[in-house]
Amino acid sequence: MLKLKPLVPATFQQFANAKVSTSQLWEAIRTRGVKVECQCLLWFPLHIPKHSLIAWMVIFNRLPTRDRLLAFGISIDTCCFFCMDAAEKCDHIFFECSFSRKVWQSILCLCSIYRAVRTCRQELWIQRNKRYFGASFLTEDAVLVQD
Repeated sequence: MLKLKPLVPATFQQFANAKVSTSQLWEAIRTRGVKVECQCLLWFPLHIPKHSLIAWMVIFNRLPTRDRLLAFGISIDTCCFFCMDAAEKCDHIFFECSFSRKVWQSILCLCSIYRAVRTCRQELWIQRNKRYFGASFLTEDAVLVQD
């Protein structure tokens, strides 16, 4: 909101003697940036706003995790609430924590994918490196079905 403060006088002067709709005002003050490629995965018809917002914050590392709060100068314990074993970071909460690994494993089982979560991450990294260094690599379907 503070970024908008300098725009307010000019914007309202532009509409001084006219009947103004909120959409016209919004178009006058908003900045148009480059669309993010993954936006259609999160913001689609019938999306659940809370889920989309959290996913957006995860992608851009904006969740108020304990490591980020500490970086902002808030004096707190950085230990993960789930496992009480490691520092709470976005990657840890969603992928590295023993608690989240069990949740992901259950999700994979529901999808009839019987592999360890760690194996999936390792396989993704291996496939990434094969593509990066020009070696032959597997397709997405082949990665999912291999043992």
